[in-house]
Amino acid sequence: APAMQALKHTLGPLFRYTTADDVAKQAATNTERLQQLLLACGLLALLIGGIGIANTMLVSVGRRTKEIAVLKALGMKSYQVLPLFLLEAVLLGVAGSVIGLLAGIALSLAITSVAVQLGAQVAWALRPDPLLVGLVLGVVATAVFGFLPVLRAGRTRPIGVLRDEDAPLPRIGWALTGGVSFLLTGLMGVVVGIALHNMRLGLALAFGVVISFLLFSGLFQAVVAAASRGPGFGLVGLKIALRNLTRQKRRVASTMVALCIGMLAVGTIVVLSQNVRAELQSLFEKDWGFNVATFGPTD
Repeated sequence: APAMQALKHTLGPLFRYTTADDVAKQAATNTERLQQLLLACGLLALLIGGIGIANTMLVSVGRRTKEIAVLKALGMKSYQVLPLFLLEAVLLGVAGSVIGLLAGIALSLAITSVAVQLGAQVAWALRPDPLLVGLVLGVVATAVFGFLPVLRAGRTRPIGVLRDEDAPLPRIGWALTGGVSFLLTGLMGVVVGIALHNMRLGLALAFGVVISFLLFSGLFQAVVAAASRGPGFGLVGLKIALRNLTRQKRRVASTMVALCIGMLAVGTIVVLSQNVRAELQSLFEKDWGFNVATFGPTD
């Protein structure tokens, strides 16, 4: 503070003054905001993947109702059928998480190489903690999003399926669905809280994402219902397509939510890349703002 006052008194108010402490605080703030933005993009991508997992498991178990009915007719209980299909979801999560980790490592190497070529002093290091957290988070997310379809498969009644091979999966009721979803969301929030070292923030993010998804799903269901009653303009194909939207309103709405989130994530990344480009250009003009540079011998 005394040095700052002395400089201001000597140089006057035309100069801009800052301290090393101010620069460090500003850098820490920028880093934290960037981490939050990347975390938000990661959670959005995880939600998109979760919606895809849920739809995939619904289609998978829906096409294997006869197999489930035969297993239960042979004496298997519902709690014995659940692990079979849940294991498939977990294996899917393990495979996807490993591929995602390898792709993330390759992408980080590429970004580090580009940053070094641009003159940034960046060192690449492979740390096991983020890899382990990413693997666990991917597997848990797969198990969480795939549990409800598996639970519906476990409630399949053999008599109804063996009579009608095209019998749909049984419903499990709103109360059970809500209770299980609440517990699974809490589990997901605990995992996210452990990864962020902030349990309250992890739970808030998990429940906030689920509540937002439910709100947008309801909104898009209303959009689908309104679109299905739209005019066909004399086109039979268009009229049939509009009516078919209401056959699987929830699935169509969840797909629309996933598409909306995907476009939001892409837009966020594009805006972020433009801001990074502008910042790099500003730094380049500031550090290399000249026409000719002369360097003397270093020896």
